[in-house]
Amino acid sequence: MNNPRITMLQHTGNYLQLTYQTDSNVKIWSSAYTFIDQKLGNFMAVIDDHIIVFPMDQDPKHGWDSQFSSYK
Repeated sequence: MNNPRITMLQHTGNYLQLTYQTDSNVKIWSSAYTFIDQKLGNFMAVIDDHIIVFPMDQDPKHGWDSQFSSYK
């Protein structure tokens, strides 16, 4: 998939805007955007070919249900 992305919704948990060292073994799978198409930063990433990072916590009201959305 070319240029995958996820749009941040109001009811999702806090987004952790992570950056990685340039020499790290990290593959960025998608980027995070606001609803007005403003890029926030990296989103899903794979570290050392086996650790998947989803940099978001659960929402206090909606819990983890807010995370069940597809990425584009």
